Amino acid sequence: MRPYPDRTSRPTSLWAGASLACGLAGFFIIQPVGWVLAVVFAVIANREIQESHGYIRGRTLANWGMACGIAGLAFFAWIALAVVLTFIQLAHR
Repeated sequence: MRPYPDRTSRPTSLWAGASLACGLAGFFIIQPVGWVLAVVFAVIANREIQESHGYIRGRTLANWGMACGIAGLAFFAWIALAVVLTFIQLAHR
């Protein structure tokens, strides 16, 4: 027997929604800050969902928020590294 057979009556984690929103907003508005917040909120959401023993939903939202945050931070680091290497190359001319 499942502990919560009615899926529609369970709440969704607000942290998970905030994680996805910040992750997506990071690509358009608040670049590095949004991505860092997306990762932090995803960790909080996953912990909240795990501690609820299946009552609170939203693991997929949190995982997508984490993915957007990590992808955005990796992209930002790649661009920053390219800029730094370009300045170093220009300084040695």
